[in-house]
Amino acid sequence: MMVSISAITPILSFVSSALAFKATQGHYGTYSIVPGFFKQSSNDTNVKTFDYHDNLGLNDNLTWPEFRQQILDLNENAEPGVSYKVIYFGRHGQAWHNAANEFYGEAFWCYYGLFAGNGTVTWGPDPELTPKGIASAKNNSVLIKSLIPEGFPLPQSFYSSPLTRAADTLNYTWFDLVLEPGYASPVFKESLREWIGVGSHTIRRSRAYLEQRYPLFSYEANFPVNDTLYSPYEGETDSAMQWRGKQFLDDVFNSDEAVFISATSHGAIGDESLSWILFLFSWI
Repeated sequence: MMVSISAITPILSFVSSALAFKATQGHYGTYSIVPGFFKQSSNDTNVKTFDYHDNLGLNDNLTWPEFRQQILDLNENAEPGVSYKVIYFGRHGQAWHNAANEFYGEAFWCYYGLFAGNGTVTWGPDPELTPKGIASAKNNSVLIKSLIPEGFPLPQSFYSSPLTRAADTLNYTWFDLVLEPGYASPVFKESLREWIGVGSHTIRRSRAYLEQRYPLFSYEANFPVNDTLYSPYEGETDSAMQWRGKQFLDDVFNSDEAVFISATSHGAIGDESLSWILFLFSWI
């Protein structure tokens, strides 16, 4: 049974939620919310004032070791076919297309976004992080390092959108913690890409370019050599984007035994206060 489209929307729009998704038995699942671990899942949380630097939003009545143990207990005592995963879902830092959008405004950006830049700034294809975006990603790393002595459970698997702003955010956040020591090799997944519109910032670079720039990353099976999803004539529909989000969950729950997972992707432009979301998923 396929999940309803509405159930996937919070993942891709970065609505303030800690989510658990529950599925029917079979190769593909449906998913439902498991609340109670993170402030992001509370209706009382104000998305405009929420600060993920406050212990990543972990509820005040929990310590990280307690949280980790409760997740392990959920899996240990789960009914047949049910599993739980925690996904540390990070949005990339500010990139040049974000800065250009803010400069021109949404209405004019619909026009200027079709181009590669304005002669001063380049925002496509696949724009780089701005200094602000790099700084925020580095701050994420500082935050994670401060939580490790508190028992924060590091991700066991890492996934990234194949757009460089996401991959660079992952690198700046996790490199010296897990990538450099050889603890993990992040996997590029097409399902984690930005909403694929007609703007130049949604174009992906070639696999050859990514292999040269990110030698420590690996690739999902059948990862295309070139961008086969972008079209200059027609943008991706909401349902297609939501299907990609569902596809990512299906892939992770069916092929990855890790319980704690990092995914670095994209979110709604302009909501910088909610650039780090944690999700808790259950799968049948």
